[in-house]
Amino acid sequence: MKTQPHFELPSAEAVLAGHFSGMAIDDTGTPGQSAPSLHLHPDRKTWAAVLLPPEEMAEISKNLPATIHHVCSRLGVDELHFAEIYSGKAALRRVPFETRLDAFRIFARVFAVFRLPLLVQTFSPDNILDHSETLARFGKLGGIFDPKKPSDLAFITLLQRVRQFVAANKVAFHKPAVALVDEGRFRSGLAVQLGDLLDFAHQKALFFASSRAAGLLQLADFAAFSVNRMQWILAQAERSERDQRLLEVLGQADFQGIDMIRHSIDSLEEWSTADFDSLHETIRKERGLHPVPGYGRKRGDDE
Repeated sequence: MKTQPHFELPSAEAVLAGHFSGMAIDDTGTPGQSAPSLHLHPDRKTWAAVLLPPEEMAEISKNLPATIHHVCSRLGVDELHFAEIYSGKAALRRVPFETRLDAFRIFARVFAVFRLPLLVQTFSPDNILDHSETLARFGKLGGIFDPKKPSDLAFITLLQRVRQFVAANKVAFHKPAVALVDEGRFRSGLAVQLGDLLDFAHQKALFFASSRAAGLLQLADFAAFSVNRMQWILAQAERSERDQRLLEVLGQADFQGIDMIRHSIDSLEEWSTADFDSLHETIRKERGLHPVPGYGRKRGDDE
């Protein structure tokens, strides 16, 4: 692993000419907030990667800045963070809910039109327990990413899945990807190399940046928040009218989730926490895991 502050991103001209694919990554979670479902651990961490083939990378890079400027102008902000947009806090506290919901409609339309592949990876402390025997064999990747920590394991697993997906779809992703990650795990302006794990990326590097400086990251912010919020809403026993309306808007995005399981809900009014739990238990069983997260390592040895 190498960390360098002076790796160079490709020029805007090269991107607009279709010489590069794209990848935008952001994280999400609800730290400390208890959900009614055991499958939504309060300390879980989720990373989402939005992938852009070269043609879409060029077109979106050309047109997204104007879209972002339009939405920011309507909201009275200079950067889009969809968790804040939905909550209506701070600078957005006086912005009507309908205006804030329009921001979701606009970005949902981007995903619906371009059908961008979306990979999402979540790990919680319970998930770490599920895989503790395997993870015990590994040290820190590159000296910095610790697979025994939910956030780091989710991030590295996400990169592995992206690499596999790109390799399996070489026709669409025939150009190196400009790999952008929202600042936080590392400061803006830093580039990180992870060897062959990033062999699909420009300079085999991740470029950390602020979403204000790299508009593509606002696509990742939207996707990460949306997927996390949809799960949170569906796990609730009761849903507010605002949550119901958000679900309707996000449904229009038609997210192209890779390896995500699609599940039709006949009646959202009748959907319950028990239904949410049952679905996740079925998924875990199909993947060879105990239906209850972390159960096998916390209790199984004593029985």
